[in-house]
Amino acid sequence: MIEKTTQSVANLGYHAHIYYDPTRTRAVAERVCAAIGEKFRVEIDGFRDTPVGPHPIANVLVIFKPEQFEHVVPYLMLNRAGLDVLVHPLTNDAVEDHSSYAIWLGNPVELKLHTLPRGRGGRLPSGVSAQAPGLTPAGGSALTPARKGLAGSRALGLRHDFGRAIAAFA
Repeated sequence: MIEKTTQSVANLGYHAHIYYDPTRTRAVAERVCAAIGEKFRVEIDGFRDTPVGPHPIANVLVIFKPEQFEHVVPYLMLNRAGLDVLVHPLTNDAVEDHSSYAIWLGNPVELKLHTLPRGRGGRLPSGVSAQAPGLTPAGGSALTPARKGLAGSRALGLRHDFGRAIAAFA
């Protein structure tokens, strides 16, 4: 199902957070990232062996432009080596990016959405400006009462429709 909105939501890029265990699966994550880096024009923004921001476990951040989505995400679907991956867009609403707009490859990880900024957050792909033409707010408060319950209950349990994610940023 595609949700209809009154405003367009501009997408400035994507983050793929590849989750790993620092002692057991970091080497696997390093291999996955090395392969992605060789195949695609992405940026690997370092391995985080401790929780950072909304991410409660170790992860490595892969940053890419919207035009790389159709290549990077299908590759990760088939070549994530059993690791869990969060893929989310970079819009003007960091909370929505990590919850309603996100897709999971593997098992979702419960995120700490309350740590996210109200508005744009996260590193953009190189050469992309947050002042992109046509960028409009995602709309309303980041956590409405309905979303607070959803986020608190487990925003991670949502496996969003892939078509919805693509349609929202086309």
